[in-house]
Amino acid sequence: MRLLQRSLISYLIYSIIIVLIAIPVFYLIINKMFLNDVDEALRHSEINLVYQLNEEPIENILKWNSPDGNITITPVSQFSKKREIKTVRQPNTLTSKKEDFRQLSSIAFIHNKPYQLTFRMSLVDSEDLSQGVITTQIILLAVLLAGLILLTLRQSKKIWKPFYTTLDQLKQFELDKHPVIHLDKTNIHEFDELNNAITQLTEKNHFVFLQQKEFTANAAHELQTPLAVMQAKLELMMQEKDLSEERVKHIQSLNQSITRMTKLNKGLLLLAKIENKQFKEIQPVDINLLIERVVQQSAPHIQLKHIQVTESYQETMIDSNPVLTDILISNLINNAILHTPAEGNIKIVSGNGIMEISNSGEPLPFPPESLFHRFQKGNHPKSSEGNGLGLAIVKQICDTCHFDIRYRYENKRHHFTVRFRNSI
Repeated sequence: MRLLQRSLISYLIYSIIIVLIAIPVFYLIINKMFLNDVDEALRHSEINLVYQLNEEPIENILKWNSPDGNITITPVSQFSKKREIKTVRQPNTLTSKKEDFRQLSSIAFIHNKPYQLTFRMSLVDSEDLSQGVITTQIILLAVLLAGLILLTLRQSKKIWKPFYTTLDQLKQFELDKHPVIHLDKTNIHEFDELNNAITQLTEKNHFVFLQQKEFTANAAHELQTPLAVMQAKLELMMQEKDLSEERVKHIQSLNQSITRMTKLNKGLLLLAKIENKQFKEIQPVDINLLIERVVQQSAPHIQLKHIQVTESYQETMIDSNPVLTDILISNLINNAILHTPAEGNIKIVSGNGIMEISNSGEPLPFPPESLFHRFQKGNHPKSSEGNGLGLAIVKQICDTCHFDIRYRYENKRHHFTVRFRNSI
């Protein structure tokens, strides 16, 4: 949930609670005010009627009973000072429908004789007025609530615009492509502090990245000569006469270690060259010819493990760097050969701008998300022969050439699918 939505929901819940409480409270207050006004009117009617009846002849007193029943005068035998005002529901003599009336009952002396006086006043008009006031109040509250929501949305979008601008630039930022993020100043102090911190952080990280990349490239380059010298000297030692069997084993072990170091050094140097955009030449490349050549070169390893290779080719021409494309295909096929068990099978399919290489084998011993990370190796007995850079180089080439590579494991098979977006 977005921060704006969270704050807006809080305002909305608070406003709804206030409205739900305010409406019945307003109704009770307004209804109480109307009842007080009606009661006051009934008392004035009682005082005026008593005064007028005392001015009339006694024989005309009962003629003041109204036909609608709103004024009733009844002789009584006893006098009581009790006065009662209450709301009653009685039928209206004109409409025959039951309505709410406010009724005042009291006993008064008229010409020195006690009479019970009953006054009533219909509450229909007051109820209609109360409902009208409440309806108006509800509309005003609804308009106020809607205005609050719209105003909050508009103001929040304006206030948070610098934040979303910064967020978009962070999403587009790539450490190896952008030296620094340039963020404009805002009129909000907190966002300015955030932008300054981000700018300083990206500058520092980019500087560290350049140092590490330069160190890797320099180290890989400088290691080539001493490794070649060591390997040459070991080969000379192997040609010496009268070498003991134990010494031969030591020399072979050293030679294997140097060979692995040489491959690792070449892999790191290749990664550094790819990251430095040193492969800029673009020309038409026939994917099928590269696949056939790599398969032919790897034939001894395939025959040694008795692997069955199934090939299905359709014309696939792309515009790409031939060196990087060759390395990409070589690494994927060699990876499949390395991790396919003896008497397993490999299937290579190409066509319609897509190449898929699949091989039989056990599931990965690690999450698939880390498959293309550097120095990631499986638990296969032959995994130690690799340097853990093959698939990392594949991923770097795909990113550089704008290819899309996907991995999945289905039916006890590993599938690597490359989509060439710039196919001809």
